[in-house]
Amino acid sequence: MTVVEARKSTATMLGRQFALTVALLLSLILGGVAGCNTAGAPPAEPKTGREWLERMAEAYRTATSYADAGEVRRKFVLAGKAQDELYNFAVSFERPGKLRLQAYEAHVVCDGTKFRAVIDNYPDQLLERPAPAKITTQEVYSDPLLFQTIIQGVASGSLQLALLVDQSPLTPILDGSDVPETLGTETIDGHPCQGVKMVRPDGKLVFWIDKKTFVLRRAEYPVDELERELKRMGETKDVTMVADFKGATLGGTIDPLAFKLEPPASARVLAKFELIARPEPLSPLLGKKVTDFHFTTLDGKKVTAEMLRGKVVVLDFWATWCGPCFENLPKLNVVDGRYKGNDKIAIYAVSIDTPLAKSPPTKQVSTGGASADPGVSDDEVQAAFRRAQLNIPILRDLEQKARTAFGVEKIPNMFILGPDGTVEDHEVGVNPDLAVDLPLRLDKLLAGQSLQQDAIRRHEQRVREYENQFKTEQGSQPALERATIAPKSTPVTLKLKPAWNVNSLKEPGNVLTYLEGGLPVIQVHDGWKKVVELGTDGKVVAEHPLTMPSDVEEGIVTYLHTTIDGEGRRWFVGGASTRQQVHVFDQQWKRTLSYPQEKSAGGIADAQLGDLDGDGKLELNVGYYDVVGVQNVSLEGKRNWSVRSITNVFRIAVTNPDPSKRRGLLCTNDRGTVVLVNAQGQETPPVTVGNRFVRAIYAEDIDDDGQQDLLAITATAPGHDTLVGLDAGGRETWNYPLPVGLQGHPAIEMVTYGKLVGSTGQWVVAAGDGSIHILNIDGTPIDRFNYGSALAGIGVVPGEKPLLVVSHGAGVEAWTIEK
Repeated sequence: MTVVEARKSTATMLGRQFALTVALLLSLILGGVAGCNTAGAPPAEPKTGREWLERMAEAYRTATSYADAGEVRRKFVLAGKAQDELYNFAVSFERPGKLRLQAYEAHVVCDGTKFRAVIDNYPDQLLERPAPAKITTQEVYSDPLLFQTIIQGVASGSLQLALLVDQSPLTPILDGSDVPETLGTETIDGHPCQGVKMVRPDGKLVFWIDKKTFVLRRAEYPVDELERELKRMGETKDVTMVADFKGATLGGTIDPLAFKLEPPASARVLAKFELIARPEPLSPLLGKKVTDFHFTTLDGKKVTAEMLRGKVVVLDFWATWCGPCFENLPKLNVVDGRYKGNDKIAIYAVSIDTPLAKSPPTKQVSTGGASADPGVSDDEVQAAFRRAQLNIPILRDLEQKARTAFGVEKIPNMFILGPDGTVEDHEVGVNPDLAVDLPLRLDKLLAGQSLQQDAIRRHEQRVREYENQFKTEQGSQPALERATIAPKSTPVTLKLKPAWNVNSLKEPGNVLTYLEGGLPVIQVHDGWKKVVELGTDGKVVAEHPLTMPSDVEEGIVTYLHTTIDGEGRRWFVGGASTRQQVHVFDQQWKRTLSYPQEKSAGGIADAQLGDLDGDGKLELNVGYYDVVGVQNVSLEGKRNWSVRSITNVFRIAVTNPDPSKRRGLLCTNDRGTVVLVNAQGQETPPVTVGNRFVRAIYAEDIDDDGQQDLLAITATAPGHDTLVGLDAGGRETWNYPLPVGLQGHPAIEMVTYGKLVGSTGQWVVAAGDGSIHILNIDGTPIDRFNYGSALAGIGVVPGEKPLLVVSHGAGVEAWTIEK
């Protein structure tokens, strides 16, 4: 059993062990019992642990609203390997009937009119029903699958929700506990907090309660039973599980957008979640021969397609981090034992884990609930099978043949090949009946019969079962239309003070800001072939006409990206979406390269400069629409490598350097995934962000702490965007829906960043309706306001008095911001 499987298989046990589950069950069964808060005015400051808990419960019970950007982090070291898992655990709430709950894979939103929910693992389903008069735990958890998804999460149900709506939330929390003890004071997110410890049968539970507002800012969960479970799998230490309720606020104003849910465009509206998920499509290789592949045994020997010719072959693709794989593998182990000694059948478990790097690897984006490692050794692969008591022969895919030869995108993924190498059967996902029906298929092949029609019929039957479960029609696609410009408004928490206004530009466009010699520089596009440099006082410093090739169509630049090389020289790259060339300029704005010379079918989507190989020299990295993929090119125009397997590359971002000074590229594409390509042009398995379609990715160190901050723009349909924060493992840490509608200026670079407020940086985002959104790194909204016109560009000018620069049809304006 893998670490990830342990998370899944012990989730129910963990849900039971934590008394939060008891709270939810008591609410469901009893509808709440008498409150335990004492009457009368509370003392100025509680003295005992019990009094602190009661004041906390009273603060939640009487609050008109609540919001946080909560998350749960579970960390441990198992068999010498550190694991770090992060999960959504956020709530926004407004009495009596508005709620936004994000817990693990579940997303629940009630706007007072409709109660809606989606679950990441069931992207084709949208739960929708009339909103209740008021939010209760009974209402939220009334759907069995939704209840199961949340309760079986690592920290069980939503503690914040229980505190807000249950009549007696402390009763189950304190069930079986010793007398609560006060601990010392600890500062959390800048707030002095009082610690309260409860020793319970399942271990120690600690709450950190804000000493001023009595809001709960952190909960340290019991881990005794989790530690015992992990120890069965190997040496275990440093086990912790902590919920941080970032930005937790009682009684504050909540943006109405918090109670909006943009479901996947393909989702069907249901009154109840159904357990059947959409079947994965059959491989297009069905009925075709696959002859160009080879894998490697754990002792280094190659197993080739030619060596397997004449045998019926089962290839089951898996990985050590894949929990569902370990639901299938024990069943395959039974089948393998049945055919041991039969030289006409070969059954292999093919690990697609990244091999252990011999030198420090490029930082990778991982998949799944647990952190992916830069490499997995043969011993670790073998240990995973040993823990699960599996004896299937193991092969390793050291050259990504699973992807290139078999087109594997998801695991578990099983192919059955006939004696001549023809793909006779294919199956993706967990099959609970595998131990029974796989021998029937293999015996049929041994008898000289084909499985291809059986595979097609089986898949068609599963599709019919899936479609028959729905009783309502799928909603229509949203119309493709420009956003309606919202009426001008002022910020809620920040103050804008005009700094200057420039109206001499004929066609103001994107804004590019950076530091040069410690001084801020502002570059603003004026049409397609000129950049105007402005001073921090708004005066024109210089105009930079962009000399272009003779081809009029290709001489267009609507965006610019910039960076410096190893010698401190600045370079720029610019282009326009779908154009056939991008252009590189030196620090004197002389065009030094237009690339490529040949034309592609779809044109270029994005280009970035970066020193991927760590030699101090920049390279040009180009992402294409259509089938060209990604290319890495020297600034002399020599192509270093090309990755054609990633189609329709919408946007690319350059990662931070690893210890060997090498960088990689994060690429979004037409599958809605993020693919990391390293400095040598090697790609890693694609990362999915729940059920979201990722169309753009940004990788910046916005608070100068040396750590890369990742922001994705995800879309359910054109103009239906959501900002999603990602951790280093590619997992969603927060999300923020943007107003619906397409940009009035399609070429706008809608995301920038900088230190507008305080010492840490913020994301600044322009939406299609002319609104500007300012968010902290953790996704906490700082403010939003409507500019009153379509936006053409935004930028943040660094300095002691930072500026927000906005370009629009009437000119360019700069604003100072004060709290």
